[in-house]
Amino acid sequence: MALCCVCLLQTQYCFSQTEETKEKQLGPFSIGANKKVFFSPGNLQYNAALGTHQCADGTTKQGTWRFAEHQWDMVGMGYGQTDETNFNYIGGTVLNSDNRLVSSTYNGWIDLFGWGTSGWNSGANAYDPWSKSTTDYDYYPGGNYENNLTDEYAYADWGIFNQIGNDAPGTWRTLTMEEWDYLFNTRTDAGSKYGAAKVNDVTGVVVLPDVWTLPAGCTFTPGMTAAGDWFDWSLIENANIYSANQWLMMEANGAMFLPAAGRRTGAGVGKAGTSGRYWSSTRNDMEHVYSLEFGSQHLSTQFNLMRSRGRSVRLVKNITPPVSAYQPMPFSVAPDKTVCFSSGNLQYNAALGTHQCADGTTKQGTWRFAEHQWDMVGMGYGQ
Repeated sequence: MALCCVCLLQTQYCFSQTEETKEKQLGPFSIGANKKVFFSPGNLQYNAALGTHQCADGTTKQGTWRFAEHQWDMVGMGYGQTDETNFNYIGGTVLNSDNRLVSSTYNGWIDLFGWGTSGWNSGANAYDPWSKSTTDYDYYPGGNYENNLTDEYAYADWGIFNQIGNDAPGTWRTLTMEEWDYLFNTRTDAGSKYGAAKVNDVTGVVVLPDVWTLPAGCTFTPGMTAAGDWFDWSLIENANIYSANQWLMMEANGAMFLPAAGRRTGAGVGKAGTSGRYWSSTRNDMEHVYSLEFGSQHLSTQFNLMRSRGRSVRLVKNITPPVSAYQPMPFSVAPDKTVCFSSGNLQYNAALGTHQCADGTTKQGTWRFAEHQWDMVGMGYGQ
């Protein structure tokens, strides 16, 4: 039997965007050549005892995933506390929350996760969001340290596998190490588009979108502080300090804030308010994973972090190339019957996200049209 390409067509109707499809977007941000994303509106959070959620493999699992209400929100050890002796720290308050209480029955929010703990059983020993093992080999997707949170093991990615809020599985994903690096070091004017900051009394890093307009009444100074201890944030007192209202204006223009939410080891939490550590989907060696790490004075996109430690997760949504570049023209295919052809041949990826079907079911994989009309897969790279 011969295999043929598929080129779809559409009956000529006009469609308009509904209010329900509109949402606040952070970005766009370039993370590769001709590759842009929006960032999620806050760090990822999970409550094991609150409700259930849909998963990419068609199952329903316990708990609820959501994004933090504000970009500055972090759980820390509850109420945004930075350490055992500092109970007066109020920045980034998340009520009814404490990363030290992480468990399968804890009725509160957590936001520090071991690597690949989406809840999908890939064959790893530790794969649930409440996993506390401090043994790095427990977090090998598929039981092999060489696997990333992509391709065959993409379901180990929190965003690919889980419904988050009202967003279907596969709406969001984790950046690769190369994409974090491109964001901070390679895109146009990369070095002038991030800086140490304090937002609503929470320390962290502000990242500006590709196209940026500074709101009236706000200032921005790029870069991390040039002197002092790596985790001493006192030197930013005169630059990049934003009230909640000022940050709303920055956010409205697409700015992102990564709070210094600390880390978790087993049930112990530390460095909240002084260090930010964010997972990538890219493994390094048998113990470590590449991650974004920063303090007040430094920022690294290729920092080695132990897989078993709880870190922050900030997800992205791919921006599909605009369809407006292709203007469909009508073709007559029968008397009194006119259609428009699709913008390219039909393509499918079995391991990327999920999609809705006409019978009401959700199935694995993603369908799309080729980016260009001349695109073809062949045996790879158009061979």
